[in-house]
Amino acid sequence: MDYLDCNNCVLTVSKAQRAQWHCGFEPERTWSGFGFPNRPEWPEQPPDTMRGNATCPGYLCRLPQVNEVVQARAWFDKGLLKERFDGLELTGSLMDGIELLESACNDVETYLMRPKDK
Repeated sequence: MDYLDCNNCVLTVSKAQRAQWHCGFEPERTWSGFGFPNRPEWPEQPPDTMRGNATCPGYLCRLPQVNEVVQARAWFDKGLLKERFDGLELTGSLMDGIELLESACNDVETYLMRPKDK
């Protein structure tokens, strides 16, 4: 899973492959194809929300905004979000990010809990 380690990916994965994955470190004008492929264990005809990605998930996971939302969600789950950001305004963007992440996590949980086809 080189794509989750951008430093290693840049060294071990070709520019052409990274362009197909829509690597965030490569200019968008060089991107080709549909984007990052679905994993083999995902369904052949996944819902539209699971069909490829606009940008490689490895790159997206490194963004500071994403890390802030992930950390904030942990505090939100415990009802301690205001305490975590004591004195700071809870922005609409932060709350939107938490809601989006929560929704995505729920979708994954639902997907993993579905009955397996025989």
